Amino acid sequence: MSKILYLTICLFIVQFSCDLNNSEEEDRGTLITSEINTSWLVLYWSRISEELITGGTDGIQVIDIHTKMVRTLQDSSTFAMDLSNDGETIYYLEGMVLQGDVEPLHSISLNGQNKKLLTENVYVDCFCLCPQKLNIAYKKGSIVDEDSVYIFNIQTKENKFLCNGIPMVFSPNGKDLICATFMGGNSEYLIIDIENEDITPLSLESLGIDENYHSFSVTFKWLDDGIYILYSLGEPEIFYVHNYTVNENASSWEIPPFGTMHFCWSDDAEKVAYWRWDGTYNNLFVVGTTGLKKIVKTEEYYIGNIAFSSDKTRIAYVIGSSIYMKNI
Repeated sequence: MSKILYLTICLFIVQFSCDLNNSEEEDRGTLITSEINTSWLVLYWSRISEELITGGTDGIQVIDIHTKMVRTLQDSSTFAMDLSNDGETIYYLEGMVLQGDVEPLHSISLNGQNKKLLTENVYVDCFCLCPQKLNIAYKKGSIVDEDSVYIFNIQTKENKFLCNGIPMVFSPNGKDLICATFMGGNSEYLIIDIENEDITPLSLESLGIDENYHSFSVTFKWLDDGIYILYSLGEPEIFYVHNYTVNENASSWEIPPFGTMHFCWSDDAEKVAYWRWDGTYNNLFVVGTTGLKKIVKTEEYYIGNIAFSSDKTRIAYVIGSSIYMKNI
């Protein structure tokens, strides 16, 4: 073999390897930032601006997806966070606490103003927000009141015991709340009128959902046209999205089998994003009424903290220690 041919082959191999590496890097999407600690990160896409909102060990930070500029709203560690429907207010637990400890509940405006301590002597373990920003349902964080759901009125500061269980989601009008109870190791779901405390059992089996579904894999999204349920039938891990209105099955579609997962709803529940480890690669998928689409394939072990843009044309996610974005 001539020296020229040998060098040509070597250069081709090097170029091919570089192209593969660049292709893999490009497949991750647009890099938004690597400057934020992604440990225990909570990620939202702002509903009113081209910004990502993060909560975690670095506090609450807002990132402009175009300029990549980062502004800090508050620098105390944030354990859990929720964004109001109008996108103007962030509700969060200040403090990075695990293993049953709890922290007080605060709110802050997206512009960094109007920081408020919402609870004075009530400590919160997990919570969900009423769409009208009138009430917060939370699980009281103490050993004595373990799995006790309370309703906190943001205006009057009144706390009201509702039931034993875990709060999951409010109805669109804010009058009802879905709670999960795990009495005797069995899961039950209840729709509770928060004013008069009327209880309506929410039986997944009565909707035609297999009784062997995994209770720990059930989550709800409640919109005007019905309640969307994401649930698992167990081994092999097959998840379904089931949409129903009162006494009427509306639609159902299947998510293909996958293992370890982190998932996210779009605001209108037409799409679900999730990641799956196939033994070699982590793959990020978006699935919905239009079918299944692979977004990212990477050897990085961790993908998580997924967020849809409000127009559903883009998705943001964490890979390793960086936040990326991609069109879908």
